[in-house]
Amino acid sequence: MIYTFQSKASGNVIYLEGPGRQVLAAMGKDSDAKGILKVAQMPAALAGLEAKAAQDDADRAEQKAKGMSLDGVSFRMRAAPMVAMVKTAQKADVDIVWGV
Repeated sequence: MIYTFQSKASGNVIYLEGPGRQVLAAMGKDSDAKGILKVAQMPAALAGLEAKAAQDDADRAEQKAKGMSLDGVSFRMRAAPMVAMVKTAQKADVDIVWGV
């Protein structure tokens, strides 16, 4: 499954299934094929994305301190397009939808 997030305030943001589910979970949303993020929900969504990114940063720092290799993309980097989209949509006072 591919998640395509759309907003009238910005271009689309596309995630493959795994990363899309992670981003949705961090925003407090179900990983349904269709959904909407209302403007009123955006502050909580941004807080959830930041909390997940901070936890991932801490986990990666701990792995690095133990000498473990850090494979893959950090959640912070993966979530950056969604964070930008949410901030832009919030400023423009428009919702974000996916699966429509």
